[in-house]
Amino acid sequence: MSSIIDYLLWRGDVPLTACPLNGVDGLILAQMSYFHWELGLGDRESATLRSLRPLMEDAPFTGGMSEENDRRLLALTSASSRFGEMRVGDYVHEFEQSIDKQFAAVTFALPDDTLFLSFRGTDGTLVGWKEDFNMAFSTPVPSQERAREYLNAVAASDPRPLRLAGHSKGGNLAVYAAATADAAVRGRILGIYSYDGPGLSDKIDSATLYDRISGRLRSFVPQSSLVGMLLSYYKEYTVVESDSFGVLQHNPYYWHVLGPAFVSLDARTRSSAYIENVVRKWLSGIDEDERRTLVDALFEVLSATDAESFGKDLWAGMLRNPGAVAAVVQGFDPDVRQKLTRMLAELGSAALHSGSDKPALPE
Repeated sequence: MSSIIDYLLWRGDVPLTACPLNGVDGLILAQMSYFHWELGLGDRESATLRSLRPLMEDAPFTGGMSEENDRRLLALTSASSRFGEMRVGDYVHEFEQSIDKQFAAVTFALPDDTLFLSFRGTDGTLVGWKEDFNMAFSTPVPSQERAREYLNAVAASDPRPLRLAGHSKGGNLAVYAAATADAAVRGRILGIYSYDGPGLSDKIDSATLYDRISGRLRSFVPQSSLVGMLLSYYKEYTVVESDSFGVLQHNPYYWHVLGPAFVSLDARTRSSAYIENVVRKWLSGIDEDERRTLVDALFEVLSATDAESFGKDLWAGMLRNPGAVAAVVQGFDPDVRQKLTRMLAELGSAALHSGSDKPALPE
């Protein structure tokens, strides 16, 4: 089945002025927020994507399952008639461990005379993941506030119509920024695209915020979505057929594309619904202070590994520093230790179900 890479091979020679931007284009631009644009832009405010490619193609890309495809995405988009001449600018990347903040965004000036603001999702660092977990008890988190500021600033410097998008946490930032932006700015927004982005916090009036951008928000989740079903997610969404299984479907390169659209399904899998129910039941059973305490405790344990990111770095850190990890756990209040253990057991059980691909439930 075709992917966004295949879509570019097929549609790349058709300019946006001839065939308008669609949801698949939005995912491509959302994924490009993960690129390290500072390596190409340098001190320049903006440049065409085509001119940036030679400066970036040999530079480091974020490691992991997306690295090879990210390189292909840069090559194909920069060589295409559809995206090659768009200007890349207003890139910001901010990382502040002291306040659990990981934020990045970039603006693409498209050939159809619109601006497309792309917000980066979680980058794999412990700080980035801690900020995601903080959404369970605190709104706004620093990146949400920064996303709103970024939108207002870009809008103030350029009068063109706006679109916003993001994958994972980036989708949440796009939705939050659009819904809380200045009214005049909000009125210029043509569309908001969230790709398996978690919903808004249940600690705020999410229904009112969603109403502000009703009709312009398009939400997409893979069939076994976990991330996109967290918190108070947007009730109207498109289920996208995907390769792989469980949480690995979060990777947008696994999403199926047919022609100019995603391959859609009528419902998510039973495993996705099961995980959603487990997480919601767990969150509903503890108050805000308990959520904060458990999240802080969890990341205190992870920080004891001296790792800076999830993945191999984290597991290697655990192997190197088992004594430090054990000392942190033993230092917790017995009640906190018991609740943390139960939380990890419940979430671990839910994760095991994510590999199941049972028949879909009706929505």
